[in-house]
Amino acid sequence: MGASRGFTLVLQFVFILLTTNSNARADRCDEFGICDHVDNYPKEIVQGLIHELKSKNTPVSYDVEDVRISSRFDDFRGELCVSRNEVVAPEKARDTNGIDRIILNDKNDPLQKFYIGTCITTNSGCHKALEFLPNYKGVCVQKTALREMYYLNEKNQTSITYFPVPTCCSCMLQRYN
Repeated sequence: MGASRGFTLVLQFVFILLTTNSNARADRCDEFGICDHVDNYPKEIVQGLIHELKSKNTPVSYDVEDVRISSRFDDFRGELCVSRNEVVAPEKARDTNGIDRIILNDKNDPLQKFYIGTCITTNSGCHKALEFLPNYKGVCVQKTALREMYYLNEKNQTSITYFPVPTCCSCMLQRYN
């Protein structure tokens, strides 16, 4: 009975872990338009276009190193805003005009990967260390940067445009009175 109970607890933990990750992905997809999984992704068309780009020696590899932002701080400091940091190889993204586009990527060998940082709770208060400033409060704000990405256009051809990508959660001081 003890072994089966342990097995059941492990399965429950794995289920929670999997649903938490998929919920985070779904939230990121809905909120920021950066989706790393798309049902009915046109894999064959995309792989053909990637092959064409590579054969023309087009620089398409947007790879990132596994950057640890928190490594800039020593052991005695902490983050001002709680954030989630991850590397994403999107299959779909929302461009600067608000149009969802299919991104050229290969699950097995991602071509366009981005380091993203998202606020766990946007517009929440920053770390309590900022409470000493009179008439100011710290608020966590989501920051984005524009990144070029290759995408599949309406004619099933390669196009390139800019997409806002969430980069970090920043603490902004707001004056109140």
